[in-house]
Formats: sequence, structure tokens, C-alpha cells
Amino acid sequence: MSQKTPTIAIRLLGFSPKEEGTFSTVLAVVREKGCRYLILKPGSLHDYELYIVNAEDLKALATLSD
Repeated sequence: MSQKTPTIAIRLLGFSPKEEGTFSTVLAVVREKGCRYLILKPGSLHDYELYIVNAEDLKALATLSD
């Protein structure tokens, strides 16, 4: 019997659109290996399980602390 892999919801904070695209590409490769990740957009009604934050962006760090 196969076990269903849960989807992990991720929120990216403080990254440029190009950097977000890079994350999407990397996660697509990982998805092929059985891990399931979903990058949620700001304002999504889903809860996030994981935040990836650009530590050089003070606004992103402030958002994380809320």
C-alpha cells in the first residue's frame, strides 16, 4: 500500500519575482522525487506550514514577526 505524501504550504517573504521563480523551479524538481510543496500567494486563505524569508529585507522580517 502506498502512503500519500502531504502537501507543505510555503510562503516566500521579501524575494523578487525572479527569485520566487527560482524557488518554484527548484521545488518542481523536488516534487518529481515525491515531495509536495505549494507556494502560496500573499492573501491566501490557506495556512502556511513554512516561511522562507529573505533576511536582508527588513520589511519581510517585520512581516514574519507579526
